[in-house]
Amino acid sequence: ASAARPCTSKACQSAGMVRWTRVLPGAWVAQPGLGGTTPAQGDAYAAMGPRVAAIGIGTTVFAYQSRSGAPAWESSLASFRAGSRIVSVRVWPGVVTVGVDVPGRRAGSVSTRHEVVLDSTSGRLVRSYPAAPFGGAVAANPARTVIVGSTAVTSYSNRTGAVLWSHPTGPAAQAWKVSGNDLYLTVSAGGYLSNRPIRALRKIFLRSGVQRL
Repeated sequence: ASAARPCTSKACQSAGMVRWTRVLPGAWVAQPGLGGTTPAQGDAYAAMGPRVAAIGIGTTVFAYQSRSGAPAWESSLASFRAGSRIVSVRVWPGVVTVGVDVPGRRAGSVSTRHEVVLDSTSGRLVRSYPAAPFGGAVAANPARTVIVGSTAVTSYSNRTGAVLWSHPTGPAAQAWKVSGNDLYLTVSAGGYLSNRPIRALRKIFLRSGVQRL
């Protein structure tokens, strides 16, 4: 076998090349080591797709065009209860999904997570679905969103909010991973936080919901 020829066209870019930069809103702290540059308060979450790069800070999502870095839109999620914060951002074809941690109504009560679906072109709110604290969207497009919830994996219609298919996973939070078009979830009585054995593995085809155990 012969070595591959190096790519010399303008379309090729060397690793580490800065494609564009934009000043982010809010106050930031630059620190050495693993800490790096972080918001003065809270955390920031970012994701990038072929057309949109999205960054979630506090309760606001800022989107930029992936190729040029030009600002695309800004979407505020301030309608959630005071103290809510973005805990994940994921970019999909046609939509951006944002996980929002919402504190309980009373001090010390358990917080809940909501997965917000935004139109990737305009930032318009499409839907909001309940999700597991470490779950959320595992597949999404303008037509539907698949959510890992607290007790089930569910596919929703973004147009109506109706359930397209759902598989109960039990009251204990399970470990999960997406590979290609399949979602894998453990089956353990105690969930991923316990020392209980994993007795089986769920394989769910994300497009149709067909499940194998």
